Order: sequence, then C-alpha cells, then structure tokens
Amino acid sequence: MPTYLYFCDTHGEFEEYHSITIKLTRCPQCKEAGKDQEIKRLIPQGGAKGVVELTGHELVAKTKEDAQKFKREVYANEKAYANVVGDGVYQGLQKRIDRNK
Repeated sequence: MPTYLYFCDTHGEFEEYHSITIKLTRCPQCKEAGKDQEIKRLIPQGGAKGVVELTGHELVAKTKEDAQKFKREVYANEKAYANVVGDGVYQGLQKRIDRNK
C-alpha cells in the first residue's frame, strides 16, 4: 500500500498509509478532536521511487552480472582487493610474490 501526502488547514502536512481505493476527504486528526476539517491530497515533489523485484532467470542473470562487475573492480584496485581477502591473507600473497621474483 502506498503512502499519500495530505494537507489540513489545522494540522498542516501529514502522511497517510492506505489502499489506493480509499479516498480521504476529512482530516483523521481533526475527526478525533471532534472537528470536521476538509483536506487536500498533495503531489510529492521529486516523484515516487519504486522497488523492482527480480525473480527466476532475471534474478540469476543480474546476480551473475553484479558478481562479475564486483570482481573486475576488486582486481583493478589493490586496496579493494586487500579489503575483500583480508589484510593478513593479502600480505601473505604479497610475500609469496616477492619471494618468487
């Protein structure tokens, strides 16, 4: 269910979380106080951000793509590689490389 932004002359802006089929015309806070105040639904600035959920083959493909991108970034950056494998392991690898030179 989405969150909607409303404006009440008494309480100012407030958010309500409800189904798209519900249309609020009266302020719930004023209603509790015994008043009958009309409200206006506002359009939020910046637009809404949606969440995309991947499943099945799309999820597997996206995961593999992200893993390959991560590997490229890690192998290209020495500090990132040391952070991923751990400092002790990285130093051990560097010692073996230095001995073989």
